[in-house]
Amino acid sequence: MKLLTRVFLLSVLIVSPVLAGQWRVVAPVPAMLPSASAVAIGDQVYVLSGTVGQGLRQFFEVYDPRDDGWRPLTPLPANIDRFGVGALNGRIIVTGGRERQTGEAVADAWLYVHESALWVEVTPLPEAVYGHSVVEYDGALYLIGGEGKNNFWRLDRQLQDWTVLPPLPVTTHGAVATSDADYIYLISGAMAWQWSPAAGWKQMPRLPEAVVNAGIAVMHDGLHVVGGYNETIKSASAKHYVFQSGRWKSLPNLPQARHLMGTAVLNDRLYIIGGASAGGFFSFFTGSDNLYVFQD
Repeated sequence: MKLLTRVFLLSVLIVSPVLAGQWRVVAPVPAMLPSASAVAIGDQVYVLSGTVGQGLRQFFEVYDPRDDGWRPLTPLPANIDRFGVGALNGRIIVTGGRERQTGEAVADAWLYVHESALWVEVTPLPEAVYGHSVVEYDGALYLIGGEGKNNFWRLDRQLQDWTVLPPLPVTTHGAVATSDADYIYLISGAMAWQWSPAAGWKQMPRLPEAVVNAGIAVMHDGLHVVGGYNETIKSASAKHYVFQSGRWKSLPNLPQARHLMGTAVLNDRLYIIGGASAGGFFSFFTGSDNLYVFQD
């Protein structure tokens, strides 16, 4: 009997994947956010959303992990959603988006000035765009993709001039991007790429699942992709993958299936904020006020 027990335990260890890290729930978001964008600056996570209910103000608050609390900030003075949010030189920049009343894309760009708690308009985009990503890389801000677009633009650190770069290798829909010191990463469906000025766009191994509007971030152990919307089965995903040693590995699932959520990394902790469980029209009614944190 002891021998059989040992054999059984050994077989479990061999066939079962080793899942590192865990998710935990911290202070809930002060609003239900069917979509959200997030950026970490200093020791805090800033969260914006343009989808908080018809007639309600834009959501813009900062989360401080030290006291596990939220603090409201001056809302963006534009009635838009699906905008891109990035940080350059420690300042928040909002680009493009879609007018909530008309559905029309816009080319505006805004800078949040912390000292005066005001938003100021900066150099507009080369064209109107929404549903894109914004990342900081090597001292400049890059705009990547857009709904039905293959845009790849760079804004200099003085916020004066956008440079149109050679287009992405794919026209994007629900694509997401992030960066580290070496590369810009792009996920579109099951396809993944990395970019550097020297090598250009290079395709990576495909994700195990094709998802749009997922969470994406770089941590010490690799590139993480969380959740997203699986258009084949018409459902949000809770899957969590990390790219290590040239392949995708599974990690513990997100406690809720989500897409369109805010994603940020602070002190090597992964923050997932808000998002929706349903797609299309129904995403508006399935927003979340949860803030999840993942740590090894």
